[in-house]
Amino acid sequence: MLELSSQKNKKSKYLFTKEEIQEERRDAATEKPKRARRHIKLYIAVWLVTGVLTVGILSAIMEKYYFYADTESGLNSDITALKTEQASLDDQKNYLNSDAFIEEYARDNLGYVKDDEFVFAPAK
Repeated sequence: MLELSSQKNKKSKYLFTKEEIQEERRDAATEKPKRARRHIKLYIAVWLVTGVLTVGILSAIMEKYYFYADTESGLNSDITALKTEQASLDDQKNYLNSDAFIEEYARDNLGYVKDDEFVFAPAK
């Protein structure tokens, strides 16, 4: 059998016969659309994976953004409340250091009077 095929090849000056070439062309013609379909499916799969990853990453970033925005809003309201409290405490400190408060405290708690004032005490 091997001798017969080698004799065939010796008779023809080409490696492939016309029928073999035509058959190869037919196979290639049907293979191209299959390869194209495979490539299209691959491209669609790559785009889908890329899209899913992008959406996932963006949602994580947006979640952190909204968390930090809420935290910032809460901290800003705390700062405003603390500034108001600080202003109130500054006013109270200024009043406690004033002569008017010292005089009032001395009269009410220590019994001091001015030189030109009289004190009437209840009878015992």
